[in-house]
Amino acid sequence: MTTDKSHTSDHGVEKQSVKPGDKPPPGTPITEKADNSIQQRLQEREAFKTFRLTRDPNNAFAIDMGNGSEVKDKRPMQKDEPPSSTINSGLSAALSKAELDKVPDTPIPTEAAIAYKIHNPLDHLRHPVGQELGKHTGEIQEATSRQFHPHEGKEDQFVDYAAARDALHLAHLDKYKLPENILGAILRNEQHFYKLTDAMQDDEIAKTGTVRLKNGKEDSYASIGPAQMQIRHIRRLIEEKDAHGDPKYPFLQHMKDDPIRAALDKKNAALLTGAYFADEIEKRHLKPNEVTAESLAYMYNPDVHSFGNPKQYVACEDKLSLNIQKILHKDLKDEQFPSSEVIKHSIHVQHVMSNLARIPKSKTDDDAKH
Repeated sequence: MTTDKSHTSDHGVEKQSVKPGDKPPPGTPITEKADNSIQQRLQEREAFKTFRLTRDPNNAFAIDMGNGSEVKDKRPMQKDEPPSSTINSGLSAALSKAELDKVPDTPIPTEAAIAYKIHNPLDHLRHPVGQELGKHTGEIQEATSRQFHPHEGKEDQFVDYAAARDALHLAHLDKYKLPENILGAILRNEQHFYKLTDAMQDDEIAKTGTVRLKNGKEDSYASIGPAQMQIRHIRRLIEEKDAHGDPKYPFLQHMKDDPIRAALDKKNAALLTGAYFADEIEKRHLKPNEVTAESLAYMYNPDVHSFGNPKQYVACEDKLSLNIQKILHKDLKDEQFPSSEVIKHSIHVQHVMSNLARIPKSKTDDDAKH
């Protein structure tokens, strides 16, 4: 390494030039073309304000945005989940001494950039230990999914398909020439994404009759039961009157004495779903040709958002993925109308249409299963 005394800083400190192939001293800006990949990674980290998955004192996951704010995901951690120190010690025990000897002195990164792949942050760990963990990522994801989505793989136990077909008729939806199992397919989708927090809310309803906020008031926006319908919609549909002052949906009136607890029943959930769609079609003034299996599926779970010019689409199946997209795209907008382009990008629509092939097509077949 040589020193070029013809270049000095404002403070009289000599600047050093580096020969090709020499390692620059610490703190030297990255300028060589060979280091472009490093520079790019640093720029990406700054651009996306690299955030970390942390644990808050309330035993919930949180995202540290790097600017002092947090986006929290209130899904509780499992009681038997070991702390990170236990995981690290177990990892060391799992690797042989020979394998550990191959590991360089560089410390294991404590955080990973997950702007691109939130489901697998280990992809960003290039350390040998990270690669060893990466081999088991699929198993980890599957176990995590089972913990956070307790009904996944057994959705049919929580859906009354016969009641869903009856609801299609009772709500006068059969005039739209819809698949007879469309309501059942939508309910099955709700069970696929049913979370631990949903189960906790349903347990609270079974005990107390509703879900309450910290101030004691009813949480009218809580989505509950097999239909995962908001409490405010359940009460409104049961209480709604027609032009003559009679109940608009008479097939829901058996629920009026204890409506929220009654909504936990899978048959009642199917009836509520039929009434909900009949109400929405009327309020949105949809034309008959606009009422399709795909449009109903999207109406129940509008998961597509758009950004940019020309417009680009992205689907967010949960609040966590939506919050990440809001960070990446400041002009992110909701897409409420189920256009053909929107439907094509919807995760929930794809799930519902796939569910249609899984459900028995006649009451005889369905009754035979039970």
